Amino acid sequence: GFADPVKRPFNGLQFDGTDDYVSVPNVGPLQLTTKLSLGVWLKGNAFNALEHSSVCGKTTGLTVNGYAISIYDSGPRFYVADNQTGSSSPLSLRTWYFLMGTYDTSLSANNIKLYSNGQIIKQINNTTVITDANTFFAIGTTLISGINGWHNGRIAGTVIFNRALSTSE
Repeated sequence: GFADPVKRPFNGLQFDGTDDYVSVPNVGPLQLTTKLSLGVWLKGNAFNALEHSSVCGKTTGLTVNGYAISIYDSGPRFYVADNQTGSSSPLSLRTWYFLMGTYDTSLSANNIKLYSNGQIIKQINNTTVITDANTFFAIGTTLISGINGWHNGRIAGTVIFNRALSTSE
C-alpha cells in the first residue's frame, strides 16, 4: 500500500499557492495515452470557490490532452483527454486526502474513475484517447494558461502507473 503521510516524519512538500511547483521532464514513461493511474496525497490550506487548485498532472488545458488531478470549487477532479470526473463535495481544509484517478480505454463502461481515500466517488465513460501533452509533468500546478492553478498546501507523494489499478489495489 501507499503509506499515510501523517504517520511519516516527512509530511511532503509545502506549496504557497502562488508560484511553487516541481517539474518532471516529458519522458517516455509519462507519455501515457490509453491506460494510467494517477495518485497523490494532499492537504490544502485554502481552496478558492470556482477556481482550480491544480495538484499534479501533464496537460496543456483543462479539457485538452493529457491528464491531471485538481481541486475545483473545493471538490476533487480527475481530467483525462477531453473529459473530467469529480465530486462537488468539498474537501476539508488541513486534512490529508489520498486521491487516485484511473483511466483504461479497454473498458467498455466507466473507464474513468476517481477515488478519495480508497472509496470511488465518481466514474464516467470516455471515448477519447489521450493525445500526449507535449509538456512536463507538474506537481503543485499544471501551468494552464489563464488559470490560477497553484496548490496552496502540502503534497506528499505522487504516484503514476501505466495501467489502471483495480479498486482493491
